[in-house]
Amino acid sequence: MSPLLLTLLVLSGVAALGLALWAILAPGDRMAARVSRRVGLALPAEPLRGKLVRRMRRTTRWTSGAAAAGAVVGIAGVATAAASGSIGPDDTTPIWLAFAGLVLGGAVGAVLAIVTESRSAEPGQPRVARATPRELRDYLDPIELVGARVTAVLGVATTVALLAWPAARTIQVATPVAVTLLAAAGAVALVVLEVAGRRVVLGRSRISESPAELAWDDALRSDDLRRLVTAVLMTSTYAVIFGVFPLAGALGSLLLPDALLMVAVNLAFYVLMAAAVVILVLSTVRKPARFYLRRLWPEVAAQEARAAAER
Repeated sequence: MSPLLLTLLVLSGVAALGLALWAILAPGDRMAARVSRRVGLALPAEPLRGKLVRRMRRTTRWTSGAAAAGAVVGIAGVATAAASGSIGPDDTTPIWLAFAGLVLGGAVGAVLAIVTESRSAEPGQPRVARATPRELRDYLDPIELVGARVTAVLGVATTVALLAWPAARTIQVATPVAVTLLAAAGAVALVVLEVAGRRVVLGRSRISESPAELAWDDALRSDDLRRLVTAVLMTSTYAVIFGVFPLAGALGSLLLPDALLMVAVNLAFYVLMAAAVVILVLSTVRKPARFYLRRLWPEVAAQEARAAAER
């Protein structure tokens, strides 16, 4: 095992340990306040605030704990492969397996946190039914919802192309195993979003005693659905990134001389960075976490906008 690969594995282990500690020690009150700012609603009074704090702690335990476990599994896999001689002495690309384990674990944890949530209500709590049924598009910004669907398809397509083209698999940029696992997780997360998102998240009974609690009910549904969308986007995007470079390298080696190939690789890197900046700007401007507020609670969104302008 090369010193660089060993260093990367150690750093991955430190990251996994940090995630595990965060899953245990994460302050629920602070996370609830962060969610409040993100969704554009004031922190609710008790008992809803206590429920929100407990919910955020539970979600963090699932996502961070599963991400840490996934990273450990990935690190163990890379270390085992290195010990058996399956990895060359100077080959550092298998570190993507450890990173893929972290991303996969986080995605699985996000899904499990939602689908295992208890749907039972306390006796005597009033249930409120909406006059019209709600859909995913009522809670998710179109950029996120359509982006998740498109990215999942691209992840699967990239994996199929990588596995079908032997020349691409010989270029040491990413491993087919990592790309396949990430793309498969993205596809499964999309199915969970489309099916469980409707049946579990949107199918939950509306339990409230005031308009503020109704708004928070919608905020929590939106937050759950966005967590599923993030699982799709994270896994599928990394599948595309890790898979496109070996595919592009194999194609470029057939069509371009070495000098132009390096120029093309550098250009592709800058294009990806520019795309990341554009996505960041769009997310900042559109505030997708508050899309549900603008669509379902326009009067509250208007009040929040006026308050923000006065600050």
